[in-house]
Amino acid sequence: MAGADRRRMSKKGGRAKGKSSKDDDGDDKESLAYKVLTQEQTNELMPMNVNQIQDKLKEIFSLENNGVDLTQASILDYYTSAVYWGIQQKFTAQQLSGFFTVVHTLLENVKDKQMSMIENSIELNKMFAGIGLDDVKSGGLDCFNVQQAKQATQYIYTTLFQHYRLFLFMFTHSQAEEIIGTDLDVEVSKAADVPFPPPLDEGVSEDMFKDYIATPPPSPSPERKPRETKSAKSREATLNTPKSRGSTPRSRGATPKSRGSASKSRGSSRGSASRKKVVPEEEQPDAAKELEDQVSQSDLFAELTPEDIREVVESVTKEMLGNLQSEIALKLQDKESQIIQRINKIHKVAE
Repeated sequence: MAGADRRRMSKKGGRAKGKSSKDDDGDDKESLAYKVLTQEQTNELMPMNVNQIQDKLKEIFSLENNGVDLTQASILDYYTSAVYWGIQQKFTAQQLSGFFTVVHTLLENVKDKQMSMIENSIELNKMFAGIGLDDVKSGGLDCFNVQQAKQATQYIYTTLFQHYRLFLFMFTHSQAEEIIGTDLDVEVSKAADVPFPPPLDEGVSEDMFKDYIATPPPSPSPERKPRETKSAKSREATLNTPKSRGSTPRSRGATPKSRGSASKSRGSSRGSASRKKVVPEEEQPDAAKELEDQVSQSDLFAELTPEDIREVVESVTKEMLGNLQSEIALKLQDKESQIIQRINKIHKVAE
């Protein structure tokens, strides 16, 4: 009856979960569950996704430098993939913890003991021994059935033993340290002398901006000789001619009425003479200056035709953009030659 009960228990997955097992000699073998990961940690990992599992294992095993240290990055990746695979296989918390103990033990044998692949495979067989059998000493994984044990061993062979030399090389050789430095030159904008500082113009250099982008200063307008108009000439002629006296001599035989009329005419002539008093030459306005002021105040562009404006714009753009196009073409040629040289080096290395 006891043998039949043992066979039934072996078909269901073996002995009681989490308890120690006895062989025929009476030796006890502890279960491998909760040796590395505690029950509380395993229960926390069960409902997590991949990223959360990675963060949790990084915290448990203190693998904070995985972004720089390749050894820590490989260990964290191996542990994360093993836990996530066990969750996908729907392992219980006890089975997941026991499976992780096997994975952790085998990797520590490579890391600390530099154990060979044959010796490490023997250790794997010892841990999975006794599953589904009554007369074989248990390795501490009685919580697994035969099918689950096959899946676990197949996973370990395809992940660890298939890349065993790579893991052994990683743990026996130190990583080369590389110090990378870059020099960065930053052009600071000038002080705001005007209401706003000059623009950065998408990071071009100051010389390039002044030569090809900045608006050129306006060209000085040509000096034009003032044209003498007829009104100015006539005005000068009137100012330079001597004015005649406006009254005639009084006749002796004039009557009182004629004397009165003569006195009236004399007074009127004196009034007109006082009104037409000659202005001194120093106080006379300069006609040439007045004409220059009128010309400067008038619209200088009124005399230009659309064709003249088009010619001016074309000439300015050719002067500004001609050198820029040639410089860009030279830079493109230099860049093309550099790329061709790199491609040729790659072909030589490949050959």
